[in-house]
Amino acid sequence: QFLPTMNNQNNTPSSVVCFKNGFSFVTVPVVLKAEDTEKSEDSKVEIKLCSIGPLPSFAVHGTVGLQADKPECVKIFSLSKASKVDEQLTVPNGPDFSYHAFLEANLDSPVRINVKDGNSGSSQFGNSGSSQFGNSANFNYEGTVKWVQPSGEGPKMAILETTENMMKFDKLIDTSKIVHLERIMRGVPGYESSSLLVRYLNRGEGDPACTLSYLTKGLTWAPSYSILMNTENKTIKLEGKACLLCDLPFLNGGAISEISLVAGEPKMEFQHLSDPLASGVSASDFEYSIH
Repeated sequence: QFLPTMNNQNNTPSSVVCFKNGFSFVTVPVVLKAEDTEKSEDSKVEIKLCSIGPLPSFAVHGTVGLQADKPECVKIFSLSKASKVDEQLTVPNGPDFSYHAFLEANLDSPVRINVKDGNSGSSQFGNSGSSQFGNSANFNYEGTVKWVQPSGEGPKMAILETTENMMKFDKLIDTSKIVHLERIMRGVPGYESSSLLVRYLNRGEGDPACTLSYLTKGLTWAPSYSILMNTENKTIKLEGKACLLCDLPFLNGGAISEISLVAGEPKMEFQHLSDPLASGVSASDFEYSIH
C-alpha cells in the first residue's frame, strides 16, 4: 500500500481571494515529486504517484483542482484522498523506557495521553474525555508536549499544551499515572487536514510544477472604517483597515504574494457541502448529503 510522505513542501498559498461570507479561494503552488510508480494495463506507460497538500477538512464540493503549469508535458489522471500515515513516537536513548522518558524524547510532538484516576495535575483546562473501569477513572488528553521535568528524584511532571474552542491551555500531567501514550497527527481539533494522492504522467524534464486550488472556509476578513474631520482646515480623512482571520492550522504565516478582499457575499451551489477529497466521507453518506 502506498503511503504519502508529503515531501516537506511549502504550504504557503500564492494567492487568496477572501469573501466576507467566510469563504476563500486558495491557490497553492506544488511540485510533483514521484514517490512510487505503477504500470498501465499494457505496461507501456509508467504512471507516477505522489502526495500533495494538505487540504483543509472542508473544501466546497467540486472546487478542488490541480492544474499543471505545462499541460503539454504533464497529464494528470486522477486525484484521490491519500492514506493517513501512522505517526511514531521517538524512542528514548538509554536504559529508561518509562512514559516520562518517552515524553522527554518527544518534546514539541502532538500526543494522546491516557491518565489513570484523573488526578494528573492542578490544571483542569484542555480537551479531555473519561472512561470508567471498575472504581478508577481514566482521562484522555490530546496536545503538544511543551515541557518535561528533568529525570531524577522527586515528582515526574510534564506540561501538555491543549486546544479547546480554538484557545490554548496548559495541562499539568503526573507522568507516573500515565497508562497509555501515542503520537497523533499534528493539527487543531476540528480542523484536521489531509493530503491528496496524484496519479500523473510526465513527459517533460524534472519534477513538474502545478497549482492546487480549492474554495474553503476558515479564511475571512472584516473591514473597519474611520472618518477624521478637521474643522479648522475643513477637511475629511477616510481610513480603512482590514482584519484577516484564519483558522487553517497549516498556514504558518508565510508571505502570500496576492490577497484580494471581496466585499460581496457570493452564493454558490453546494457551498455547505464538503468535497469527498477533503472530508473523506463515504459514498453512501455523500449520496445522502446531496439529496
